[in-house]
Amino acid sequence: MANQTPYQFYLHYREMPASMHVIYTATLIMPGFGYIFAALYLFGSHAGRDGHSATLSVDDIVIAYSGSTEGTELETALRGPMAAMLPANEIGQIFTWVQAGADKVGYEMEIRSILDKRCMACHDGSNPHLPNLEGYENLMDVVVMDTGTDLFTLVRSLIFICLASRSSFSSCA
Repeated sequence: MANQTPYQFYLHYREMPASMHVIYTATLIMPGFGYIFAALYLFGSHAGRDGHSATLSVDDIVIAYSGSTEGTELETALRGPMAAMLPANEIGQIFTWVQAGADKVGYEMEIRSILDKRCMACHDGSNPHLPNLEGYENLMDVVVMDTGTDLFTLVRSLIFICLASRSSFSSCA
């Protein structure tokens, strides 16, 4: 009885061969890397949406997925991830224009020049993942109440996560 191992039905980690050590260690390290990259993605894509700081908070996540009750999609973007792209006085001009009704005359007189100078390098319609701000009609697509991420994007993300996890895990409910 003294020769029996205390683990009759399984091997203890220290009793396993080196190849099993490598497999188990890699199995633990890979989800760790996944967690780190997911946290970096959340920080990079959602930090500062509440307009208070460049750190990630619960409010940033809530705004990203359920929208902001404080204004339009354009205002939410200018308070959060796009805040550093424009000077404060130009952001104020855009906010004033939106809150005054976002009329075409005001767009042509002051907003268009701001967008041409600061935004069109990225938001010219060439990137399908960024809103097209070229022209008044396209801009009005983002001057709507911010309702957060649409259902299609959330479902697409869930499907991607399930397919990605299926390669390393056997089920996705």
